[in-house]
Amino acid sequence: MGIEKRLSRWAAPIALFVITFFSYGIFAYQQGFHWDDWGFVWLIRTLGKPGLFDYFATNRPFLAYVYSVTTSIFGTNPWAWQLFSIFFRWLSAVSLLWMLRIIWPKYKQQIFIISILFLIYPGFNQQAISITYGHFFLAQTLLFISIGLMLKFASDPRRLWWAGVLGVCLSAFNLFSTEYFVGLELLRPLLLWYGLREQFPNWRSRLKRATQTYGPFFLTLLGYLYWRYFILGFYLYQLKLVSDLESAPIGWLATLPKSIWDQWQVAFLQAWSQIFQVPNFDEYGSRLTVIYILVLVLTGIGLYKIANQFIKSQETDWRFSARFFGLGLLSLFLAGLPFLITELPIRLTFPNSRFTLPFALGSALILIAILELLPHSTLKILIASGLIALAVGVQFNNGYLWREDWRLQKSYFWQMIWRIPELQPNSILLSSDTPLMYSSDNSLTFPLNLIYAPDNHSTDIQYVYYHLSVRLGNELQAIKPGLPIQQDYLAATFESTSDQIVAVHFSPPGCFRVLHPVFDRDLPLAPASGEIAEQWLKSGVPVLPRTAAKAIQISNLNQINPNPTIDVVLPPIFGSEPTHTWCYYFEKADLARQEDDWVKVAEIGDQVFGIPYYPDNLSEYLPFVEAYARTGRWEEARDLTRKTADQVPLLAPALCAIWQRVEKGASTNITPAQINKMKNELGYCPFGLGN
Repeated sequence: MGIEKRLSRWAAPIALFVITFFSYGIFAYQQGFHWDDWGFVWLIRTLGKPGLFDYFATNRPFLAYVYSVTTSIFGTNPWAWQLFSIFFRWLSAVSLLWMLRIIWPKYKQQIFIISILFLIYPGFNQQAISITYGHFFLAQTLLFISIGLMLKFASDPRRLWWAGVLGVCLSAFNLFSTEYFVGLELLRPLLLWYGLREQFPNWRSRLKRATQTYGPFFLTLLGYLYWRYFILGFYLYQLKLVSDLESAPIGWLATLPKSIWDQWQVAFLQAWSQIFQVPNFDEYGSRLTVIYILVLVLTGIGLYKIANQFIKSQETDWRFSARFFGLGLLSLFLAGLPFLITELPIRLTFPNSRFTLPFALGSALILIAILELLPHSTLKILIASGLIALAVGVQFNNGYLWREDWRLQKSYFWQMIWRIPELQPNSILLSSDTPLMYSSDNSLTFPLNLIYAPDNHSTDIQYVYYHLSVRLGNELQAIKPGLPIQQDYLAATFESTSDQIVAVHFSPPGCFRVLHPVFDRDLPLAPASGEIAEQWLKSGVPVLPRTAAKAIQISNLNQINPNPTIDVVLPPIFGSEPTHTWCYYFEKADLARQEDDWVKVAEIGDQVFGIPYYPDNLSEYLPFVEAYARTGRWEEARDLTRKTADQVPLLAPALCAIWQRVEKGASTNITPAQINKMKNELGYCPFGLGN
């Protein structure tokens, strides 16, 4: 085989590799851990392989064996896991290319474009959750290889018997490892029928060979369904289809067409419409904007040139489009079956966007069918190249968003340990919510335990992180002291009481805060309207969410030890300690304020204002106003009070509360006349607050 022919053979996989890098690799080295991956990191470090088997026991027990191997290799290295996930994302597209070319060897150009559309499918935006989805891409890859091996086996069963055996094994791997691609497994007989068309043009002989070939795969599928329904059961996701059919079969059937349409609308129409959304170039900056434009231009031009190299052996027509359009619709329907029977909604927002992953194949088939209706080959390739370039841009932007979220996570936990150098076991950190887009409170529980309980190797979780909006009325029955709290984390459990809650709040660009029952209860509250409140918080208006204010009344700061013998340290995952800017000094001042060490707070104020650093959230001036007032430094206290009130009049009640506490506290060098002067200047001092 000549060099030119070998290069031509590898052109498609190489092109897929480059597009994979442009889509998912540029930010890979800057990614960390998110969502379910934190649970796996905690399991690896705390409970090891036994913990993995306990975790998967109720839902995907076979996957525990796979994880026991991969986690032994990659450990908790985020960069290694990103490579693992990206590699199998690429390999899934290559295996799809190989499988489809066995069925339709004459349509090399179309199959090449299908594999790219599948690779950069914009509906799925969770590539950065590398541990979890790297294994999903592995299962998907083996599904396509299994179908390809089945087709090879069908062409010559005697000589290629091994392909049949291996194909059945890989099919079983996909089925028993994850339920995501069970629907796509049902495409197998149709793809087999198409694959035998040229060898068996007579439908009777083709049916006979297809039946003989598919038999072992069908038995494998039946075995999986029996095991899943009658043996393993449904622990995490209930099979609501059965109960719905029993209670109201006619009603369920009547709503079925709309449910299917809703899935298709989200997974195809809305997913691909995202490619026309422009990223926020102001956030990108000039350098990243140039990189983004270069990625799109190189993708579009390079793909156009490569696709033109494929020699079309036959012209396609409406029959080709009809076949692939029908196959695409069927694929979309089958991909959605697991989510229809469990009534899990398909969305493009996190975390439900994970359910779009099986729809990538059907979406690609429908798009190529539509493109093939265009009259000229050059126009088809030109439009396909443009669509793919824009979709690569969507995945590029997703990588950027996940990178920024990881940076925010690191900032969050660094500020947390500056403010909370030691936390008593069985503590609950309770917040209204967090700005971390891709982490639930369950997932944040695990880094919390890695930080504050690094030597714990038992199944008793020592710390949990709760979002009040999620847990109130569930694990946290009410905002009252003395209530029992218990939660099952599959491989571990947590038990405590509401007496051990520490209320926290984080709303960048402001700093991480531990909410104090006295010092923070006079802070202004966000508007009752959720949308307006969100806008205020994002723009840095110094208000507390109303749910956060509720948590203040049961916040127990005795759970925080301000003077530990050894300060807690972050795991190496979080990188080196960042440069100390305003938030570092604020956290240390707030920690000293917790102990009523006003001299230390004032000293920290002198240091930070002398650098000088200033807050983004002006309510962070309040500890220093009070420290200067309580240490008798009238001019500094007066000037900082005026500065804060002038810039943010909303803080006047909180400032008044400070001067009320100073008035009622121990004597200082500040006279009653000076205190009254400040109160009069502020103009409003809330009755009954600040005590």
